[in-house]
Amino acid sequence: MSITVHLDLPDSLAKEAQASGLLESSTMAELISTELRRRKAATELSAVLDQIRAEPHSGDPLVE
Repeated sequence: MSITVHLDLPDSLAKEAQASGLLESSTMAELISTELRRRKAATELSAVLDQIRAEPHSGDPLVE
C-alpha cells in the first residue's frame, strides 16, 4: 500500500528534517513503525501495572 502524506511544518523544522533525512520515505516508515511498537508496549505495560495494582498485597513489597 502506498499513500502520500502532506506535512505542514514551520520552515526551519522542515529544513532541518530534510537535511537530516527524516523526510525520506524509508525513514518515515521506520519512525512510524517504531512509534507503533512504542505505543503497543506502553499499552501492554499499562495493562500489567493495572493488574499488579489490583492484586491484594500485605503492605510489605518483599513478602509474597
